[in-house]
Amino acid sequence: HEEPFGYAWLEAAAAGLPVLVTRGRAVADAFRSDYPLFVHDRDDRAALAALLTWCVTHRDALPDIGVTLRRHLHATCDTVSAVHPRYLDILEHARAPRVA
Repeated sequence: HEEPFGYAWLEAAAAGLPVLVTRGRAVADAFRSDYPLFVHDRDDRAALAALLTWCVTHRDALPDIGVTLRRHLHATCDTVSAVHPRYLDILEHARAPRVA
C-alpha cells in the first residue's frame, strides 16, 4: 500500500522537476494541497492516463510547476532554513509536563 520509491519524488522535486505523486502516500503530505499533478487513485488507469495526457499537452507549464514545487519544499522542508529553526523554537518554548 505504500509507494516503493517515495523519496524519488523529493529528489526530483529538489532538482526542480514536476512529478506525478499519489495523494496521501509517502511524502505527498509535504506537497501543497493544490499541487496540480496529484494522482488521486493510482488504480484508476483512465484518470492516470488523463493526467499524463495533460502533461504532454501542457509541456510548457511543467517547468513552472517544477520550480514552484521546489520552492515550496525548500520553504517547508529544508533542514537549515525551515526545519531546524522550527525545532529550536519548539525547544525554546517547550514547557515541562505537569506531574500529578
